[in-house]
Amino acid sequence: MSPKLKAYLTAVFAVALLVLAATLPQDLKVHGLHYLAWIVIGMLSQYLCLPAMSGTGTVTMASSAGLAAILLWGIGPACWIAALNTLLAEWLMLKKPIIRATFNAGQITLTTWAAGFGFAIGVVSTHFGVSARGGSTAVGRAVHAQVVACALAIFATDYLATVWLG
Repeated sequence: MSPKLKAYLTAVFAVALLVLAATLPQDLKVHGLHYLAWIVIGMLSQYLCLPAMSGTGTVTMASSAGLAAILLWGIGPACWIAALNTLLAEWLMLKKPIIRATFNAGQITLTTWAAGFGFAIGVVSTHFGVSARGGSTAVGRAVHAQVVACALAIFATDYLATVWLG
């Protein structure tokens, strides 16, 4: 393995660990069994796979389970659910090498985290669009307000992520 590849794998894993540290669910006593059930659902969805068109990989339904976890539990728990189900499924069930399973769990953690913010932007945009009243002028104002609100949300999220993740 080349030094550049080692550095890349290490960087992905380190950033994923920072995201997981920042998103540790505080409600494990209340929802811990639900999270465990979603980890199992995610692991089982790894078996629902098709070969990729290139023939060198697979495409699974685990991303669907991950999106459902974001919608149901929020970004923090969804990151943990996705990380653990990917790591366990790929290492224990699919028998992939631990380095590959760890890297995939790290990149799924980062993807889940980013997807959660993308979903939040979509919800903000939908709210502004649906609540617009008064014809095309009001729709124009709503679009302007939505762009400003999303920009502020991205800046605030970026600031909080920077503060939390160091």
